[in-house]
Amino acid sequence: MNHILLYDKVCEENYELLEEIDRLKEEEHEEKEQKDKQRNTVRSINVNDVEIDIELIKRMVEWDRKNRVLENWKFKVMQDVAIGLKPLNEKLKWGFRRNLRTLLMHGFDEL
Repeated sequence: MNHILLYDKVCEENYELLEEIDRLKEEEHEEKEQKDKQRNTVRSINVNDVEIDIELIKRMVEWDRKNRVLENWKFKVMQDVAIGLKPLNEKLKWGFRRNLRTLLMHGFDEL
Protein backbone atom coordinates (compact mmCIF):
# COMPACT_ATOMS: atom_id res chain seq x y z
CA MET A 1 0.00 0.00 0.00
CA ASN A 2 1.25 3.44 -0.83
CA HIS A 3 2.38 5.54 2.17
CA ILE A 4 0.14 8.42 1.19
CA LEU A 5 -2.89 6.14 1.00
CA LEU A 6 -2.04 4.72 4.40
CA TYR A 7 -1.64 8.19 5.85
CA ASP A 8 -4.95 9.29 4.32
CA LYS A 9 -6.71 6.24 5.73
CA VAL A 10 -5.32 6.82 9.24
CA CYS A 11 -6.34 10.48 9.07
CA GLU A 12 -9.81 9.52 7.95
CA GLU A 13 -10.35 6.78 10.53
CA ASN A 14 -8.39 7.91 13.58
CA TYR A 15 -6.47 11.17 13.36
CA GLU A 16 -5.79 11.05 17.11
CA LEU A 17 -3.51 8.09 16.44
CA LEU A 18 -1.09 10.39 14.61
CA GLU A 19 -1.14 12.80 17.54
CA GLU A 20 -0.43 9.88 19.90
CA ILE A 21 2.54 8.83 17.75
CA ASP A 22 3.94 12.36 17.94
CA ARG A 23 3.45 12.44 21.71
CA LEU A 24 5.19 9.08 22.14
CA LYS A 25 8.10 10.19 19.95
CA GLU A 26 8.49 13.32 22.06
CA GLU A 27 8.46 11.28 25.28
CA GLU A 28 11.04 8.90 23.82
CA HIS A 29 13.25 11.85 22.85
CA GLU A 30 12.95 13.38 26.34
CA GLU A 31 13.82 10.04 27.97
CA LYS A 32 16.90 9.71 25.76
CA GLU A 33 18.01 13.23 26.66
CA GLN A 34 17.53 12.47 30.37
CA LYS A 35 19.57 9.25 30.11
CA ASP A 36 22.32 11.09 28.22
CA LYS A 37 22.36 13.77 30.92
CA GLN A 38 22.62 11.10 33.63
CA ARG A 39 25.48 9.36 31.81
CA ASN A 40 27.33 12.66 31.48
CA THR A 41 26.82 13.31 35.19
CA VAL A 42 28.25 9.90 36.05
CA ARG A 43 31.25 10.52 33.79
CA SER A 44 31.91 13.85 35.48
CA ILE A 45 31.86 12.33 38.98
CA ASN A 46 34.80 10.22 40.04
CA VAL A 47 33.21 7.92 42.61
CA ASN A 48 36.68 7.13 43.95
CA ASP A 49 36.78 10.72 45.22
CA VAL A 50 33.41 10.43 46.99
CA GLU A 51 33.60 9.86 50.73
CA ILE A 52 31.43 6.85 51.53
CA ASP A 53 29.97 7.46 54.98
CA ILE A 54 26.91 6.30 56.85
CA GLU A 55 24.83 9.33 55.85
CA LEU A 56 25.49 8.75 52.14
CA ILE A 57 24.76 5.05 52.54
CA LYS A 58 21.44 5.89 54.19
CA ARG A 59 20.52 8.19 51.28
CA MET A 60 21.50 5.48 48.80
CA VAL A 61 19.41 2.89 50.65
CA GLU A 62 16.37 5.18 50.82
CA TRP A 63 16.66 6.06 47.12
CA ASP A 64 17.05 2.41 46.10
CA ARG A 65 14.15 1.35 48.31
CA LYS A 66 11.93 3.51 46.08
CA ASN A 67 13.63 2.86 42.74
CA ARG A 68 14.75 -0.79 43.05
CA VAL A 69 17.91 -0.60 40.94
CA LEU A 70 20.41 -2.64 42.96
CA GLU A 71 20.34 -6.39 43.22
CA ASN A 72 18.65 -7.49 46.45
CA TRP A 73 21.85 -8.72 48.14
CA LYS A 74 23.65 -5.44 47.40
CA PHE A 75 20.76 -3.49 48.83
CA LYS A 76 20.66 -5.76 51.90
CA VAL A 77 24.37 -5.29 52.68
CA MET A 78 24.05 -1.52 52.38
CA GLN A 79 20.94 -1.55 54.55
CA ASP A 80 22.71 -3.65 57.21
CA VAL A 81 25.52 -1.08 57.36
CA ALA A 82 23.06 1.84 57.37
CA ILE A 83 21.19 0.49 60.40
CA GLY A 84 24.34 -0.57 62.23
CA LEU A 85 24.17 -4.35 61.88
CA LYS A 86 27.51 -4.45 60.04
CA PRO A 87 30.50 -2.16 60.50
CA LEU A 88 31.64 -0.05 57.56
CA ASN A 89 35.10 -1.07 56.39
CA GLU A 90 37.29 -0.41 53.34
CA LYS A 91 36.14 -3.52 51.50
CA LEU A 92 32.50 -2.50 51.87
CA LYS A 93 33.31 1.09 50.87
CA TRP A 94 34.84 -0.26 47.65
CA GLY A 95 31.64 -2.20 46.90
CA PHE A 96 29.44 0.73 47.85
CA ARG A 97 31.34 2.94 45.38
CA ARG A 98 30.37 0.44 42.67
CA ASN A 99 26.77 0.61 43.89
CA LEU A 100 26.98 4.40 43.83
CA ARG A 101 28.12 4.33 40.20
CA THR A 102 25.13 2.13 39.34
CA LEU A 103 22.70 4.39 41.21
CA LEU A 104 24.11 7.50 39.55
CA MET A 105 23.51 5.96 36.14
CA HIS A 106 19.87 5.47 37.09
CA GLY A 107 19.24 8.98 38.42
CA PHE A 108 20.52 9.08 41.99
CA ASP A 109 21.65 12.66 42.65
CA GLU A 110 21.80 12.97 46.42
CA LEU A 111 25.55 13.32 46.87
